[in-house]
Amino acid sequence: MSDITSKNYTHLSIFHNGLVLDLCVEPSNSFGMLFPSIPLGTIINIGSISTLKAKGLIEVKTVYCFGIEYKRYMISEFGQNIFEEYKNDYSK
Repeated sequence: MSDITSKNYTHLSIFHNGLVLDLCVEPSNSFGMLFPSIPLGTIINIGSISTLKAKGLIEVKTVYCFGIEYKRYMISEFGQNIFEEYKNDYSK
């Protein structure tokens, strides 16, 4: 998949290592904020999430916490396969 950039692969590797991002989409004190499941040294912004989602590398589902709606972003099965292929191609 040649249209995936090295930056996409870097972000995908973070998701592959267990990252789940929750984006608050309901008007509240946290509206628009991203909440990562693991501390990040690298920041993944909304634009990167959008790109990964458009390419099918991550998936989204709606979750509720204390009645507030969040969009949860995690690696998709397709994203896992692409990452494994990339890792295998470049580990030789």
